[in-house]
Amino acid sequence: IKFDRLKMEMNDLSLIISSIGEVAENRHYLSKIDVSKSVIRPLSFTVNIGIEQTEATPDDTPRTCIFGVLPSIELRLDPSQIKGLLRVAAQWTSYMHDFCGDTTPDDSGLGEEVTGAQGQAGIGELMESDAVSMDHLYMSMSLLRFSVYIYSHDGVGAEAHLVSVIVSSSLFTDGSSSNRLRMGWFWI
Repeated sequence: IKFDRLKMEMNDLSLIISSIGEVAENRHYLSKIDVSKSVIRPLSFTVNIGIEQTEATPDDTPRTCIFGVLPSIELRLDPSQIKGLLRVAAQWTSYMHDFCGDTTPDDSGLGEEVTGAQGQAGIGELMESDAVSMDHLYMSMSLLRFSVYIYSHDGVGAEAHLVSVIVSSSLFTDGSSSNRLRMGWFWI
């Protein structure tokens, strides 16, 4: 069995809220950004991908594994940043409303239940199947720490922390899937 490997890394991504006017007034605005005032502290992550190469038959489905790790996400919000976030969200909401127009969600098919013979036939078919299903795609994303700090201008505030969250999903060759969410601990 051979594997193709890919590793992607991103380092020091920050989210800063400012106006177009602030950027237009200063040509060198981006080089003078104070990262300590960013909404999201510099963020880094790594994604590793492995794809199995099978040489047995063309019918064999190659397996793919994807692992991602976010060491930390840290949000620091003060009243001016919250105001800026809400202003940006309102602008994007207005833009999307203008772009897409008035649309109502189509909920046809939602809430339908499989009952009676339909449900039993599906379960029976699964139990009678002799096919061996194996996972052909496995994904796992880990967040080691998520922190939110909300402070007022005078320094009074609150913080919350979530440590160790892992989300994983497997897709099997028979079309079924398995999803897991594992949580660590949380404190305020």
